[in-house]
Amino acid sequence: MNRQNTSSSEDENVQRIREYLQQPEARERIQRYMRDVQSKATVTTSGAARIFGFGEQQLRDWEKKGLISTERTSQEGKETRGHRQFTFDELNKLAIIKELTKEGNFTPAEIPAMVDAIWREVMGSEEQQTQIEARDEQTALDPELPIIQHIHRARAQLFLRFYASHALRLALMLIAEDVPGNTVGLLLPMRPQAWQQQVTRSEDLYLLGETLLGWLTRSRSTHTLFTRNPSFEYSTDYRIHSLCALANDKPTDETPVDRTYIIVRRDASPLTLSAEVVETISALLAPLYEDADKVIEYFGPNMNDALESSPDLNNTHMYPDLLLDNLANMIVRHGGYVDRKQRWRFCCILLPKESDRPLQQRTLVVRAQSANSPHKVGVASVSPGLDLNSLSLRAYQSGEVCYRDKIAPEDSVIAFQDVEHPVNAAIAIPIGAEDGEPEAVIYVTSEWEGAFSRVQDRCILRLLGRMVGEVIRTYRVRLQTVEKLGNILRHPDVVDDLIGEFFSENKFIHDMEEFLQNFKNQMKQSALASTSTNNESKPEHSEEYLISLMGVDVDHLSSYALKYGERAVRNLCHEIGLRIKGELASTFRMYPGCKFYHIYADRFFIVLRNVPFDQLIAKARLLKKSLDGPYKINLFSSLPPAPGSLEEIKITVRLSVSAYNETTLTRLFEQHPDESSVYREYEAIERALATELKKGMSDGGNQIRIWNPTTRSYERLEES
Repeated sequence: MNRQNTSSSEDENVQRIREYLQQPEARERIQRYMRDVQSKATVTTSGAARIFGFGEQQLRDWEKKGLISTERTSQEGKETRGHRQFTFDELNKLAIIKELTKEGNFTPAEIPAMVDAIWREVMGSEEQQTQIEARDEQTALDPELPIIQHIHRARAQLFLRFYASHALRLALMLIAEDVPGNTVGLLLPMRPQAWQQQVTRSEDLYLLGETLLGWLTRSRSTHTLFTRNPSFEYSTDYRIHSLCALANDKPTDETPVDRTYIIVRRDASPLTLSAEVVETISALLAPLYEDADKVIEYFGPNMNDALESSPDLNNTHMYPDLLLDNLANMIVRHGGYVDRKQRWRFCCILLPKESDRPLQQRTLVVRAQSANSPHKVGVASVSPGLDLNSLSLRAYQSGEVCYRDKIAPEDSVIAFQDVEHPVNAAIAIPIGAEDGEPEAVIYVTSEWEGAFSRVQDRCILRLLGRMVGEVIRTYRVRLQTVEKLGNILRHPDVVDDLIGEFFSENKFIHDMEEFLQNFKNQMKQSALASTSTNNESKPEHSEEYLISLMGVDVDHLSSYALKYGERAVRNLCHEIGLRIKGELASTFRMYPGCKFYHIYADRFFIVLRNVPFDQLIAKARLLKKSLDGPYKINLFSSLPPAPGSLEEIKITVRLSVSAYNETTLTRLFEQHPDESSVYREYEAIERALATELKKGMSDGGNQIRIWNPTTRSYERLEES
């Protein structure tokens, strides 16, 4: 009974304290106490007693009862006996206790040890309600924007939202290299008042206020969030570090503390970060702090319009691209200032004009640039024929960063000295060269010598180059996604337009099943007719071959793919298909109804109707002779070939040939009299062709394997 009364009394005290702390005057006094504490160093028990007007013995009694707690200080690994100090959090709790005992008429016995949690709950709820009221008020004042203004607002927000998410992703991935497979977060407090205090516990993240959050999951997906009160449902699951050089979770002395915080799971291995990584991350995130007001506006709680940018990069002289132009401006911004002038003068992003040409023949055209560039987008270019020494071309063709820290006025590495003057340092960074062929080049100049000598600057440029590369690739994919949409409706089964002009495997299956089904129906009709006339003798089957098939494969195709690339092999298969098509129109013109099908890769099937066996052998020889030999192939695209892009490739092919007369087909159906017989017979016919093509490959290729009706087996057809 006494226990129940005590519990009820405690609940009443908690409710009374919550109601009291909701009073504006009480909250203001507590915050004033806390600000006063923040201006003072950590204090001992006597110091805390002086600040708040409590007795030292009183504080010791409260500590014994668990209302507050202190820590012994240590120096150089040795405990300082007899001196306890209040942490920042405990001093805050004392500020709350002071208000409750002095102004709220609460006794220490009525105050629970978790009074600081009640305070955080009250402050969080109050701030959230204030934000809702402010948002509702703003909505009432601001009428719905017209459509065009919606679009303008989305365009204004596009770049910063893009840069924030991508800079956070790069920063998170740099950190994650030390903790692979673990969740990592970055917290960027956006208000200056939060930068003046240090948060050391994940329970106190709410003190950061408005915060931009980058979150990397174990699947390596990233999320960019904005929160006004960062917190975790279970804060003990995570630990927090300031962004600084770390060795096994311990800050090193020589690296200053950054305003950014790192979050990792409590069970993650100790974190180690080099000073170079911290410096790079700080540089990447610095523009977000500089534009904190815009970050708060663009990532705030209001609904934002979505803008999907996908311009034609060959037309940016008419319609400049927001992302690439702003990335060029951001690159210049990262150069910093010297004597109040930007250290890096301007930036251009150049893309190849003719991607189907060989790498050494491509002209680079300025497709985006920063504000101070003297060039004209879509017009300024460097070509191998005129500007071979250009720094941009050198970087593009070599796949390496090229820079000059000192440039003479007559140096030819600057293609447009007269326009770009003064240029005393320049750098060119290829984009996408990590995976092979570069996609673009970033070109940056400076009036100061040695402007690109710092390794850190080149690291930042490389990271920003990754952003540029992603934008370019994204634009191309988005444009490809909407190209020729009408073709999907007209030809839903054709994906590759180049090979899609030939009949496909689907068509082959349909035609074969239709033929076999018709033959099966004729068999049934013949059987019924035979029964109705009581004719016990079986009808004589014609020896004419009703259907014949040829399979075609290219010998050693994988070696051509390794030598010339998959695009060249695709173009080769297209040329083979065209040659087969020509042969059907000439060599096989006496046998109407012949069709050929592209099955996959280099495999083709040809279906012939009512061809005598001796003619089948002769036609197979002629077809192989036609398909063997040289082909002139475009190595770089399926478009009209550029000069020097054609390569002569000599190939040989192997053929497998099978023929089926009425007797053979009847025997096949007699083996499978069930309802699935048509599918089974098709599968047997297709498998026989494929098996013989494979045997031909194992036997060295360059041959014809043909069904011998006498021996009832496949044999290699000897050359005539």
